[in-house]
Amino acid sequence: MDRFLIIADDFTGALDTGVQFAKTGAKVLVSVNWNCDLSSVSSDSEVIVLDAETRHLNFEAASARVKAIAARAGAAGIGRIMKKTDSALRGNIGAELSGLLSESSRKVLHFVPAFPEMGRTTKDGIHYVNGLPVSESVFSNDPFEPVRRSDVAGIIHEQSDTAVRILGADDTALAEDKPVIAVYDADTDEDIERRVAELAEKDELHLIAGCAGLAKAVGRRLFRGSDRKSAERSLGDLLVICGSVNPITVKQLDYAEKNGFRRIRLYPEQKKNGEYFQSEEGKATIDEWVKLCLGSGSVIIDSNDMPGEVSALDIAFTEGLSKEDLIANITGNLGCIARKLLERGVKKTLFITGGDTLLGFMKEISADALAPLGEAAPGTVVSELRYMEETFTVVTKSGGFGQEDLLVSLRDNGKI
Repeated sequence: MDRFLIIADDFTGALDTGVQFAKTGAKVLVSVNWNCDLSSVSSDSEVIVLDAETRHLNFEAASARVKAIAARAGAAGIGRIMKKTDSALRGNIGAELSGLLSESSRKVLHFVPAFPEMGRTTKDGIHYVNGLPVSESVFSNDPFEPVRRSDVAGIIHEQSDTAVRILGADDTALAEDKPVIAVYDADTDEDIERRVAELAEKDELHLIAGCAGLAKAVGRRLFRGSDRKSAERSLGDLLVICGSVNPITVKQLDYAEKNGFRRIRLYPEQKKNGEYFQSEEGKATIDEWVKLCLGSGSVIIDSNDMPGEVSALDIAFTEGLSKEDLIANITGNLGCIARKLLERGVKKTLFITGGDTLLGFMKEISADALAPLGEAAPGTVVSELRYMEETFTVVTKSGGFGQEDLLVSLRDNGKI
């Protein structure tokens, strides 16, 4: 079977997609080294997932990066590519899909945006989150990436003039002799399974796009039959490193705090100053947090603004700091905090929410890959990480996933 390449736009997305293949028994590598030589990746890796880190690029740069990866994939003889998209359609959707299609010899890119298990559905080309058009959902208020429209074709055409065709769940898969992005409706997991089966029968699972909902169906279709299982493990106490500002995540943190989690909130200087934790004050702060973590159960390190306080973003703007610089400082500081706590003997299961935060941590420890093992809950990926000659359990999720009691449930009953 051809090796399968997945191009993701952030790290948590790379993991929640790659794990769908890992659960079938496929050998999966998830890497943040998007510029790697794909021909040199071990042939043991049946599925290669690259975090291209295109979410915050401008659309021209995002398109160019995806095209470059696709070109290297072609040179390495990789015959199947999936562009992983955000389940709320954030990021450079149009630029990346069009860039991938233009680099391919194929005429149709098959795009299934839905993830019904997480409340993301598509009907008549309109994308919904828990029954609301995505532009009216919580994602419309994202301070960094607000979603302003819900029609998939319109979102694509904001960045691309590639033709788009909308197909209902009962329509036949599109075949064209000119470049086109075929967008497929789906309201249920069964809709996606049927679409994948149809595309497989037509040998059209070579250029596709979607999120973890599509990955699950494709993984089952292409890699079914393996019974590989990892040893069951419980998660226990969590060290939560939160860089997500999504209201769904904030509710999870509030619920966890009310149910026994100790919560540390970063104040503005600890977020906007990228050198804070190298200062004497910062080092003393880490000393205090190490003692708290060693003497407590589950602990949250939270970068969200306190209710009623001036936001770190507003403070940054008044001091001439750009939004991008603020994001980089927050994620870098959270990565530094996580590294220092691990190195000082905090052995809790590391739970990281937000793709930028996860990437900041991986950069901080000079690691470029995780090995996904399974899901503790839908969209909540459990992976192994080797660091300091030890194996750590790392749990990750995108900001908009999960029920209010997710963290408490994982602490009390979480296992894979």
